Amino acid sequence: MRVLQFNSASLPDEQWTALCAAAFDATVFHDPAWSRLWEDVHPAACAVWHVLAGEDGQWLGGIPLVEFSRWGICRMYAMPYGSYGGWIGRPGAARDGGISEMIRRIVHRRVAELVITPYTPADAIVYPGRRIERRRYVLDLPPDTAWRENLRQDVVRNLKTAHQHGWRVKLVEHVDEIESLREMLLETALRHGRRLDAVRVAFYRKIIEYIPLGRQLFWWTASDDHGPAGTVLCLSAYGRFFYYDGALDLTRKDDRPMYALFEKAIDTAVELGCRVFDFGSGPEAAEGLARFKTGWGARPETYFEHHFRRAWWPRR
Repeated sequence: MRVLQFNSASLPDEQWTALCAAAFDATVFHDPAWSRLWEDVHPAACAVWHVLAGEDGQWLGGIPLVEFSRWGICRMYAMPYGSYGGWIGRPGAARDGGISEMIRRIVHRRVAELVITPYTPADAIVYPGRRIERRRYVLDLPPDTAWRENLRQDVVRNLKTAHQHGWRVKLVEHVDEIESLREMLLETALRHGRRLDAVRVAFYRKIIEYIPLGRQLFWWTASDDHGPAGTVLCLSAYGRFFYYDGALDLTRKDDRPMYALFEKAIDTAVELGCRVFDFGSGPEAAEGLARFKTGWGARPETYFEHHFRRAWWPRR
């Protein structure tokens, strides 16, 4: 087996995309556009793809990473501003030994950190570093399922309130629309202890240039005559629909704009034929968020992050 390495300029996009399409555990965060988006918004980022190939040249699988290098020290993540960026490959096409050898080469002596997050909880690959357990909430969407039948009664009531208010739900399509959401995004970030720094703002502004709007990217706002009161950013690819980020104007929460937005998102996932709607994870102590997600019929599901860190590298 051979290990191949590509950067943004040299990656054969069609070959990588075909690999993703054949892999059950591929996500939107494996898409080359996601890596290039991050590379564009962060001045120190460099997107790389490590591919395992057979002696005949056929690609067996690979891992997308974003590297940050300084003073000869390298940190690698799969994927920053995303999740579920672990190994993808054709089922049964490669043995664990080949994958382990590839990862061993990735973690050379100048690598200070490596973070890999496989989508599949049962992934049998032995990744380096400490395995950290996380929990996401997933709503299964079998074909022709009337998903509203599984709603908890408080969600039914809140949806009724949202319908009565008559929220106008529309796609964000232009950068100036994103600018109008900045204050709401900032307030929500502060509530959750996150920073809305220059890189994150650049990410919001650039995402509609890299991810196809209305096909993989769905960024909706709920507005009325007073302007937008809520927004959700969702991503779709390879049969999965992800809630990625959102914001809410708390002064208008009683009219339930987020319920109108999530109803639109789940309906869109069903229309696209997605297998699951992923509400994402959250802080362990955030019981209110967990209750919100389970109210739609989502079930908790364990997944794992693998954190490798050299002993001499400071903990962040």
